[in-house]
Amino acid sequence: MSDDSERDFDRERRRYFRVDDVVEMQVQSIKPEDLDMALEQFDNRRESYCLINSLVHEKEIYLPERRALEKKYPEVARYLKGIESRLDILAKVVTSNMDEREELPKQKVNISAQGIRFLSAEHFEVEGLVELKLVLFPSCQRVLVIGSVVWCIEDPGAVNANEAYAAAVDFTYINEADREVLIKHVHSKQIQEIHD
Repeated sequence: MSDDSERDFDRERRRYFRVDDVVEMQVQSIKPEDLDMALEQFDNRRESYCLINSLVHEKEIYLPERRALEKKYPEVARYLKGIESRLDILAKVVTSNMDEREELPKQKVNISAQGIRFLSAEHFEVEGLVELKLVLFPSCQRVLVIGSVVWCIEDPGAVNANEAYAAAVDFTYINEADREVLIKHVHSKQIQEIHD
């Protein structure tokens, strides 16, 4: 790794905590000529792939108002909570029926709310863009991001062809709800590591 890559990676490590993890992941290169279309379609694809993340994020945004409503109008608050529960159930059904929970390959990664490091069979161009589909465990929350390849190096010690390259990707296009999911996931993994 070059000195510049190491400095960039060290800076990135300081922005958000990182953990080693196993996730389901699919990585797809975005060709420069397909970038505009990928960005145009990103929000719609992300909304359908990560529907539950958006709903949870919206609930958290309005939590202070809901608490105030519970104090002033408890009956209305209970009613709204019931509707919220039904929406959660509906979102889970829609999400699970959307793709019948497609199985992505499981992979060891080092992940933060800002980026990911992983092993790959494919070489990715530095500064090239990739789309990553992630499924986090045990919550099965899904995240769709577009990221920029920070570095990609051949791993001379690779035991199998699926791990021929080590790559690091900085999340360039990530919805705030998905970043929150990653922050909470990393925090949860850190607590789990402390207790283990």
